[in-house]
Amino acid sequence: MKKYLLLIFILSSCNKSDDIIPPDITQENTFSCTIEGEVFVPETHGFYGFYGISTIRSEDKWSIMLSNGKTTLLINLTDLDNNDNSKTIQESDGDFYSYNDTTNTIELKIKGNPNRYYYSYGNTGFVSIEKFENEHLILKFDEIELISIHDTSNKIKLTNGKLNINLNTLNQ
Repeated sequence: MKKYLLLIFILSSCNKSDDIIPPDITQENTFSCTIEGEVFVPETHGFYGFYGISTIRSEDKWSIMLSNGKTTLLINLTDLDNNDNSKTIQESDGDFYSYNDTTNTIELKIKGNPNRYYYSYGNTGFVSIEKFENEHLILKFDEIELISIHDTSNKIKLTNGKLNINLNTLNQ
């Protein structure tokens, strides 16, 4: 009986994100961060509506969508050509569409619950641009706070974020 109780305890204390190893920032076309204590890593192959890494790049703006099928993160960065390696995350309009956005924003959707939709507000964190060369972007962030679109007292933190995207090798 003790063996079964120990096994039940071990299985119940396991967390699926414990098995996920965040990629090193030197690995191209990768992203990882921690969301509410769980590691989030998008699928590594192309974004076909539900998972992967997708980017829209125009002049000095990048819109990056990262998804594993359950969680989708949208990062919008502007004015990357101005040699400022720290970008303040600002208030999003909360529409989960970044093509026309002109500020640095982050939005997060967790599938299966409409109350699990969050967006950046005010100046809620900073993104550090480690490298930006035309088609290659590397960034990091320590902590960014988002609020729920349905309840502004409900906040969530993204921590230990790192992204390395090279458009020349993405989806190959």
